[in-house]
Amino acid sequence: MTARKNLALLLLIAVAMLWTLPSDVIELIVRQEDVILGRYSENHAYAALVLGPLLIGAATLLLSRVALDRQLFFRVSAVTLSGLFAFSVVDLVARRLAEPRYLVETLEQRDRWPHDWQTGMLRTRPPNARYAVHFVDEPDAARSYPDAPSGFPPVDITLSVDHRGFRNPPSLASSEIVALGDSFTEGSRVSDDEIWPIRLARSLGTPIYNLGMAGGSPRDYRNHLFAYLDELKPKTVLCTVYEGNDFRLHASHEPQSWLAERLEEARSRLKSSPIVLAFRAFVSDRLGGIHADAPVPESPALSWMPVEFEAGGGRQFYSFKPRRLTQLDLTEREFSESKGWKMAKKSLLELIRICREHEIRLIFIYAPSKPHVIMPMIEERLSPEQLHAFSAYRKAGLPTAAEFKKRFFDRIDNSEIVFFRFCEVEEIECISPTAALRERALEGQQVYYTYDQHWSRIGHQVVADSMRRHLESNPSTRSLSTDPRSGFERSLHDAISISSRGHRATLDP
Repeated sequence: MTARKNLALLLLIAVAMLWTLPSDVIELIVRQEDVILGRYSENHAYAALVLGPLLIGAATLLLSRVALDRQLFFRVSAVTLSGLFAFSVVDLVARRLAEPRYLVETLEQRDRWPHDWQTGMLRTRPPNARYAVHFVDEPDAARSYPDAPSGFPPVDITLSVDHRGFRNPPSLASSEIVALGDSFTEGSRVSDDEIWPIRLARSLGTPIYNLGMAGGSPRDYRNHLFAYLDELKPKTVLCTVYEGNDFRLHASHEPQSWLAERLEEARSRLKSSPIVLAFRAFVSDRLGGIHADAPVPESPALSWMPVEFEAGGGRQFYSFKPRRLTQLDLTEREFSESKGWKMAKKSLLELIRICREHEIRLIFIYAPSKPHVIMPMIEERLSPEQLHAFSAYRKAGLPTAAEFKKRFFDRIDNSEIVFFRFCEVEEIECISPTAALRERALEGQQVYYTYDQHWSRIGHQVVADSMRRHLESNPSTRSLSTDPRSGFERSLHDAISISSRGHRATLDP
C-alpha cells in the first residue's frame, strides 16, 4: 500500500506543478499566441485541463482499496475504447453536418515522358458561395501587447465565389489573363472589388481570372493552372510568390515512408476534428480572456511592438511574429540551399515548363513579407538590444546585439535577390512591389494590416499599379522560349537595390 500511496503522491505533485508553473508570458505575447488564464500557453492549458483530471483519477484509484488486477485492467480498457468509439462517431457526424470551408479533390497529370503520372491536390471553395465578414484589425489573443494601438480601420468584406470555387465575378467564365497565388492573390481581409487582380483588370480594361487560393503553395499554383488550362486557355499568367510561406518547407511535400504518411494523416485529422476545434475555441475564447489585462513585465522584446512610425502626417503601426523576421536572416547561399526554397523552385520550374509548352507568358510577382517592407524604415531608431531580444524568441545562437543588427539588415534582401536571379536564369519576367509598398507607407498610407500579415486595400492597389506599369511598358505576349526579357534587367536592378538606404533619411523622428 505504501508504494501505491507514493505513486499517488507523485501524480498529485505532477498535477500541482501543471497548475503552479506558468509559461513564459512574454514569449507567448511576442509570438502572438494565446495566453490562457493570463499565465499558460495553449498546450500547457490543454495538458492541465485534460491530463490533470486523468492523473487525479489515477491517484484516487491508487489511494482506494480497489485491487489493481486483470479485471480492473479490462474495465479501464473497455471504458477507454468506448470513449474512443464515441469520439469517432461524434466526430464523423459533426464533419458531415459542418459546411466545408474548402473542397479537395485528387488531381492526376502526366509529367514529361518518360516520367509517370503525378498526383496532386486541387483545393477550392464551395462553388457559388458568398461570405460577408466584418473584420476588425486587432490582436487575435486577448492578452497581447500592453496598450495595443488600434489597427487599420474596420472593414466590411464580401467574398464571392464562382462556379469553379474561386474568387471571381459569376459572369466571368474565362480570360486571357489568369492570376495564381495564395491569399495574397485571392485577397485575404479585403473585399471583392479591392483585390489586386480586380483593380488591375479595371485599369487594363480586360478581365483577369483569379485562380488564387488561401493557404496555397507553389505546388498548388502549378496544380491550379494545369487543372483549368484547357478551360481558360490563358495567354498570360500572373503568379504571386509570397516570401512569408512559399519558401517554407511543407512536410506534406516531402517524400515520406508509409508509416510517416499514416501518422501525418492521423495527426492532421485529429487537429481538424470539430470536437478538437470546439474545445480549442472554448479554451481560447472563454479562458483566454481571464486575467488578460494583467500587467505585462517590461521587456526589450516587446518594447517596440507593434512597430510605430510617423510619415505623411500620420502614424502607422505594424506587428509581426519573430519567425517572419528571422526567416530574412539568411545569406544568399543559406537561402539557395534551404529545403524550402528547393521545394518551391521545383514546383515553379514545373509551372514554367507548363507555360512554355503552351506558349503562355508567365510573370512572377514577388510578394514581400511585412517585416521586409517595414524594417528598413525603422532601422535607425531600433536599438540592437530590442531587435536581438525579439529575434532570440525564434532563433538560437545569435551573435551580440550589435553584430546581429548589422547582419540582419545586410541580409534582409537576400531571399528576393536569389529569387530574381532564378528568374533571370530561367528567362522569366518578374516584378517586385517591395520598394513601391515602402514608398507608399512613407507617404502615410498603411499598406499592411497592423495585426494581420496581409496587404490592406492600399497594398493591393500598390501591387496593381506596379503590375499595370510593367504590362504597359512590356505589352507583348511573347512565347517564353523567345522572350528577350524586355524590362527584366530593370526589375532585377530594382530588386538588388531595394534595401533603400535613402528611404531611412525621410523617416520622421
